[in-house]
Amino acid sequence: MVRPTAGLTVSPRVALRRKRLLPQQGEVVVRQGAMVAMDDVVALASIPGPLVRVNAAAHLGITPSELKSMLCLAEGDAVSQGQLIARKHSPFNFLTRGVPSPASGVIESISFVTGYVMVREAPKQLELRAYLPGHVAEVIPQQGVIIEAEVSQIQGIFGLGRETQGVLRILSAKQNEALSISGITEEGPGVVVVCAGTVGLAALQQMLSCGVRAVVAASASGEELNQLVGGALNPASTGHEDIGMTIVLTEGFGQLRMALPTLELLRQLEGKKVSVSGTTQIRAGVIRPEIISSPCADEHWPICANRIEVGSEVRLARGRAFGATGYVVHIPPKPYPLDTGGSAFVVEIEIEGGARTIVPRANIEPVPYRRVDRTTTTA
Repeated sequence: MVRPTAGLTVSPRVALRRKRLLPQQGEVVVRQGAMVAMDDVVALASIPGPLVRVNAAAHLGITPSELKSMLCLAEGDAVSQGQLIARKHSPFNFLTRGVPSPASGVIESISFVTGYVMVREAPKQLELRAYLPGHVAEVIPQQGVIIEAEVSQIQGIFGLGRETQGVLRILSAKQNEALSISGITEEGPGVVVVCAGTVGLAALQQMLSCGVRAVVAASASGEELNQLVGGALNPASTGHEDIGMTIVLTEGFGQLRMALPTLELLRQLEGKKVSVSGTTQIRAGVIRPEIISSPCADEHWPICANRIEVGSEVRLARGRAFGATGYVVHIPPKPYPLDTGGSAFVVEIEIEGGARTIVPRANIEPVPYRRVDRTTTTA
């Protein structure tokens, strides 16, 4: 038997304690002990707008020192996009050349050394939402809150996109089929769809155009995800992508089927409002993409032993076969020599199709709530 190994959480009821913090100081709008829904605003902050600059002197064809006499506005004045900041008149006023503001906001600075005018766009109001449906255990003044809740939680192996909320709907429960475009209907905004098989680029783009808030699928092509975000992904750190929706893969890359316990719990959550996060971090302080909802009242849900032994179904969390699943058939008791020249404790796994492979124990994690009886014994 192998010592307990951390794996993906798939549970209808789990206690969570989360710290929800603003990126900068702001105002906390809830009190300690208050009950909050997942989409309730718990804190607010005013984020300064971006700074936009325009080379007014060059635009007018003058030296920076001459700019002062041609200004239409001063520092601190409000300005609308297209409104003239400075104007140059030709002799006898036959021709006038102006410098339109590149954005709406406030003129923050004017330099008579460089000739640049800086326009600060209007600040944006940032709303920090509870994300968990629970109670405020602690208020952190001007920063945020700590929320405690009992929830249903499903963790994925890879995700993209920021936090969002929506009503969960099973779009395709076929584990061995890729989602076709013909199976996608007009979902409207605010929906989180589930696909138990593989989801392709065309299907993702179609759901994006339909206003789908998030997609939970078993697997997808890494190359197609790169095309969706318009660049190379860093699988070790995601969650900041602005792609218009959030994506959570429960199994990995390629053509993989969703684990049955995961699909069954998603069925129980259908029609409920859920929080979804695509943030993935696989280095120190592991963060998993996840789906959170109010807890399911299922007393008969199996309890995960969270350990690996002969017969356990496991998923490869690292290496060339990332995301593949198989069953443990043998656990050597001593370190095994590796191709790298070193040695490590390993397990022998029978993957789909009957092929067997030996992998380091650190490269696998248990698939929740799954175990089969196998006659192979450990040495």
